[in-house]
Amino acid sequence: MKTIDVRNLVVEERQRTNKPIENVKSLAAAIKQVGLLQPIMLRTDGKTLVIGETRSRAVEYLGNMGVGVKFGDMELEPYHIAYFCTDEMDTIMLQQMELLENTHRFELTWQDKDTAVLKIKMMMKLREEGKEVTNRDVAEAMLAAKGVDPKAEENYTRAYNQEQRVNQAELRQQFADHEGVKNAKSASEADKVIKKELERIKKENLAKDFKQLESPHEISIGDCCELIKGIPTGSIDVVCSDPIYGIGADEMHMFQRRKHNADGNHHLYDDSLETWDRMFTVMPAELYRVCREQAAVYLFCDISRFFDFWAIHPGNEKPSKIKGLVTRFQEAGFDVWARPLVWYKGNIGSLPKPEHGPRYTAEYVMFATKGGKKTTGVYHDVINIPQVTGHDHGAGKPPAVYHDLLRRSANPSDTILDFCAGSFPVLPAANELDCKVIAWELDGRWEKEAHLLKTVDMDKWNEIRKGNI
Repeated sequence: MKTIDVRNLVVEERQRTNKPIENVKSLAAAIKQVGLLQPIMLRTDGKTLVIGETRSRAVEYLGNMGVGVKFGDMELEPYHIAYFCTDEMDTIMLQQMELLENTHRFELTWQDKDTAVLKIKMMMKLREEGKEVTNRDVAEAMLAAKGVDPKAEENYTRAYNQEQRVNQAELRQQFADHEGVKNAKSASEADKVIKKELERIKKENLAKDFKQLESPHEISIGDCCELIKGIPTGSIDVVCSDPIYGIGADEMHMFQRRKHNADGNHHLYDDSLETWDRMFTVMPAELYRVCREQAAVYLFCDISRFFDFWAIHPGNEKPSKIKGLVTRFQEAGFDVWARPLVWYKGNIGSLPKPEHGPRYTAEYVMFATKGGKKTTGVYHDVINIPQVTGHDHGAGKPPAVYHDLLRRSANPSDTILDFCAGSFPVLPAANELDCKVIAWELDGRWEKEAHLLKTVDMDKWNEIRKGNI
């Protein structure tokens, strides 16, 4: 029996367009355990695959791990698979064999199955008419059956590809003096540089349009669970908010007593588990609704609320399991990052038991996306920005932290939603990035702060903090 390195196979158009890696892994595990039961079939050229693509991919998967397969009494080298060639078998029979094998091994999608059945039907029709039954003939006949001129389709594709090549050549000429293009080692590398430069120019133009507006931000005072109902579906690009943690931060913890006694302005909001549970029973699904097809979410949270947890609700004697943020947002449809982002805020933080444990110098951020939204670059999962002291708001955070989060997903003119805005640090961060903000806060005492910050960027915010403005 002859063998071939699967990496040298030529794979033409196949019935199966959806090829999940899970299926390949499953078959690879079976082949590793019991060996290869059937060889693959190649054309008479000894390299073009006819039947057995999933088997060949499974052997390649094992080869990547340095594992060879067994076929009968033969011990094959990694990446090698047994095969036989055929130029005698009926073309229609080969198509039927491939369909039969695919259907019985892993279920074809209904689209692939319909295409395969129609292809076999067209082959039979051509055979009855005494015409050639090659893949090209069948493809042209199927296009003609749809009312598409195969030659016109081919010419259009060729013309389109030529136009694309001309466009790229013109762009390379246009950016010939760009340092990155001049130093590019290949045309494809130059094209990548040009693509990034065009994106930069686009962002600059969007930023100019943004700066022409006096203030695009919308400020509202009220309950986010009610206000969210008035937001149009698919209108938000990024959600970035610091909601309540649901850990009783408003209570008289020992490490907060001195602050409470000093000015009484710390954590003057309801941070109960019941309020947190109500908020995140409503908000995940509503946020999914208002987000665009591709969007991102950044939510500050306590680490104890990130995953599912156990707690005692008032009136209950025994603790019950409560869904955490990850579960709630996944159920709403978001893709939640497996671990929280970490904000290291320096030598500032709560010290619950000074003689028995460490200071809490980190806070956490849940990151989620909708529609596979990509980030604007590669960023660290630890944000190292010092917390500033003297916040009037008990949970106040510097705009620089919001800026670090927003820059990961927001582009100029994007719309940001902050549904628990506190003292509105999101506004200077959004102004820095030329984004529009819809910001809500339950406590009306902070409304004046919001209107003061509508046109303030982060540098100006720092000057205000220092008392220079």
